Amino acid sequence: MHSVTANVMCISHLTKRFSTGLAVFVFLFQIFFGSVQAEETFTFKLKEIRVSEEADVLPLPNGDKVFVEHRNLVLTDDKNGVAFSVTCMELGLQESSGNIRGNLFCVNQQNDVDAFAVEGEYEGDSGTLRILGGTGVWEGAHGSGEYVVDTDGLMRRIEKVEFSITRP
Repeated sequence: MHSVTANVMCISHLTKRFSTGLAVFVFLFQIFFGSVQAEETFTFKLKEIRVSEEADVLPLPNGDKVFVEHRNLVLTDDKNGVAFSVTCMELGLQESSGNIRGNLFCVNQQNDVDAFAVEGEYEGDSGTLRILGGTGVWEGAHGSGEYVVDTDGLMRRIEKVEFSITRP
């Protein structure tokens, strides 16, 4: 009976020492390496690099035009230069008055496994974006952004797309 009590006391003492040692390790790890972030947020900006663009147009009897556009783009993280291959599909309406509105969906592929999708809605020269979710490191990601069309000094069209995405 004595050896069972001694073994239980020894195990109890070792468990306390292990717990104390683990707590000290975690404390020192946080001091040297910082605390681990629960979420990480990235801000992306669309570069003016279009690999390809195709469009189909359906003229309507009232002078409006419905269009479907397929684009391939390049997206980079402005913080560390991570590149994404982006494929977008857009469905829009160009009214005879010149006003334009539509919806778009894009898949941002980082590699064979890691990707996320974006949904956008716009009217005129601005719109909003929403992250639909992702796979790999982007699974559970969420975020939003904006789309603005502007012109430079030479009256060239400049599309500015910026959004933030947070991943768990």
